[in-house]
Order: sequence, then structure tokens, then C-alpha cells
Amino acid sequence: MKKLIALRFKQLPFSAHFDFFVKLSGLLTSAGDALRNAVAALMTDFSAWLTKEESLMQWIRKSILTEWIAEADRQIDRLLVGINALVKASLHSTSATTRNAAHKIQIMLKQYGRISRESYDEEAGDVRAIIEQFDGPYAAEVTTLGLTNWVNDLSTAFEHFEDLLRRRETERSAKPPCTTREVRKGIEDVYHQMVEIINANSVANTSPDFAAFIDILNPDIERLNAEFARSQKDLGRSDHTVVDPIDTQQYTGKPVTPLPLVHYREEGKPAAELIFGKDFTITYRNNVHTGTAELTIHGRGSYRGAKTVTFNIIET
Repeated sequence: MKKLIALRFKQLPFSAHFDFFVKLSGLLTSAGDALRNAVAALMTDFSAWLTKEESLMQWIRKSILTEWIAEADRQIDRLLVGINALVKASLHSTSATTRNAAHKIQIMLKQYGRISRESYDEEAGDVRAIIEQFDGPYAAEVTTLGLTNWVNDLSTAFEHFEDLLRRRETERSAKPPCTTREVRKGIEDVYHQMVEIINANSVANTSPDFAAFIDILNPDIERLNAEFARSQKDLGRSDHTVVDPIDTQQYTGKPVTPLPLVHYREEGKPAAELIFGKDFTITYRNNVHTGTAELTIHGRGSYRGAKTVTFNIIET
């Protein structure tokens, strides 16, 4: 009983995503009559979405600003993740003044939601507003939490980001009237419907066309999934993952959640500082009462695996 393997689309870069569907289009065209007839009702939508993706792909490849903007966007995301992590950690401070300041800033930041999921223009508006809040009504809280350098770095990164967006305005006339997210979702939705039809017919053994098609496509899916798995760095490798020692924490009667400094080192390359929320998440164990607590770092995005370290909680 043959079925198409699930392809992890989320991790595919745009070029690999497009190349996969171009190849799929060719395979569908040359497939047996039974398979082509089974998915015929979906082919119009599939072709339309593929045409839109091709237009976006051509526009992206032509734009010399695309990668610059993407990197500037990633820098802003890293800074916002860092600020949010520090604010969250400050909520557990023993100082009431610090906790109050962190609570106020956290409420303000939550008003803007998940900025990393917004379009560049929407993100620019929200980040500009956040910086104005940091420099204005929340200036005292920024000072209290020691966020001044972070806010300054965010302002500098945002100025560069805005400059790149202004330069991109001259290219807007050539941009297709659709977003990458819309196109990817559209073509993936059609693909999943095709997969259901192909798998159902293969299981029912309605025609050898379906098993033959699966035999051709599955190796490509396996290769793409494996390429992503290999590209991820393993945080479980103690010779590569370095966690700075965690200071002894004070007992508060509530969960103690220190944020560690984590680096990933590869031979011949400078150590990369990992970003909480982007590169890793954290779980805690035995972190309420005095004694030895555990902190486990779980890889995310470009990182996989986990590494556990300990820290002490004492009552003074």
C-alpha cells in the first residue's frame, strides 16, 4: 500500500518550494490517464497558483534589495525577541519596581502581536510606534530594565530597514499583486487535495498509474526532507553547544526562570550567539524550591536537539 510521503513545506526556502512544484507540474503532465483524470478538476487552480509563484520568483530574483531587506528584517526580529525575553525574565525579579516596569512594557508590546508575521510595511509601522513608545512614555521603564542599549540598537536597525524599504518603492510597479504567503498557501492547499486523491486511489488500487507516480515523487520528497534535517545544527552536541554558567538564583516561592547565554561553535567559524525564541526555547524542572534546578534548551528553526544544564536556587 503506497502513499505519498508528507513534505515539510514550512522549512523550504522559496526557491526550493517553487522548484518542487515546477517538477510536480511536469510529472502530472506525463502521468497516466487515470491519475490525470482524477486530479483534472484541480489542475486549473494548480496552474494558476504556479503561474503566480513563477511571477513572484522572477521578481524576487531580479531585486538586488530583497536579501538586504530580509537580513535587516531578521536583525529587527532578533532584537525584538531579545527585548521580549529580557522583559519576561524581569517579571520574576525580586524588585517590585523592576517587576512593575516589566509588566508595563509587556502589556505595551502585546498590543502589537506577532510582528514577525506581518508584511514589511506593516512591520515598519509597528516597529516605529514601539520605538516612539520606548523613547517617550516608557523611557523610565526602559532605563529601569537596562534596555537602553537594546532600544538604541533597534532604532539603528530600523533606520537601515526603512531606508531599504524606501529604495524598494521604485521597484514596486514590477511586483506581482500577491504575497509570498498567499501564493504558498494557495498552491499547497491544492497540492494537499491532490495528495488525498492520489493516496486514496493507490490504497484502493484503482490503477497502476497512482503507484507509479508515487514511486517517482517520493524520492524527491525524501531528499527535500533529508536536506533540511542535515542543515539543522544539533544542540545536543556538547562540543558545539556552549551555555554560560547560570548564576545562583534566589528563592522567591515562584518558578525561577533565568535566561541563559547560549553559543554554537563550529570548527573554523566564529561562535554564533543563539537567540531565545528564534533559535531555541526553554523548559524548566524543579525550579520553584531551593536546591538544584534543571534548564533544558530545545533547538528551533535552524537548530535541533536539546541540551540540559543545572543551576542552584538558594534562600538568603
